[in-house]
Amino acid sequence: VKFAHPLHAKSILIALNENRKNPNLCDGVVIIEGKEIPVQRNVLAAASAYFRGLYSFDIPGCKPVLPTVTNMDADHLSSEAFELILDYIYTAEIHLCDDNIQELLQAADLLLMSDLKDLCCEYLEQCISTQNCLGIQDFTDKLSCPRVHQAAISFMDENFIDVSYTDEFIQLGVEQLKQVLQRTSLSAPQEDTILDCILRWIQHDPEQRKPLLQELLASCVKMNL
Repeated sequence: VKFAHPLHAKSILIALNENRKNPNLCDGVVIIEGKEIPVQRNVLAAASAYFRGLYSFDIPGCKPVLPTVTNMDADHLSSEAFELILDYIYTAEIHLCDDNIQELLQAADLLLMSDLKDLCCEYLEQCISTQNCLGIQDFTDKLSCPRVHQAAISFMDENFIDVSYTDEFIQLGVEQLKQVLQRTSLSAPQEDTILDCILRWIQHDPEQRKPLLQELLASCVKMNL
């Protein structure tokens, strides 16, 4: 008869978490911002496809080399974020907030940790507002987060007038502005509303933006309406 202890996996993770605090029980070092962080390569490889590929890399015909030191400074990941991710690997818990969500989502994408990326997307989706929906659209598009990206677009469509008065809207580049104003699903399709948005955008930097007025009117406003 086969028996299974329900707490076995959790107790192993707890023990491994304690072990990683003892450098003698670690077999690798990750260097970020000059800080050396002892790690257990096998655990990192189990949690992250990035580390799995890094630690499994070998050249045909040569003996595999398992690097004990990994320098990640070039990947623009802070030591604080990496240590939060290490805690998550061992505990399945992570503290997300407005100050760290962008870096942690980028890190989860870099390290190919789909479960952590899903948690970050879940948090980000709850944070969508008139003040940040345009930024979230751009950010999640770059990191291939389609669910949050679509949620931000839908929010913008439904709350377009309020969004058009935000700093994010005023700071849009001309091509981004055209993409927004040409959407047929905006909640304020009246041409005078679109015209007001264009004039408000122009007035933010009239010297640089005035020459773009004719282009914006031609591509975004149905003048016969």
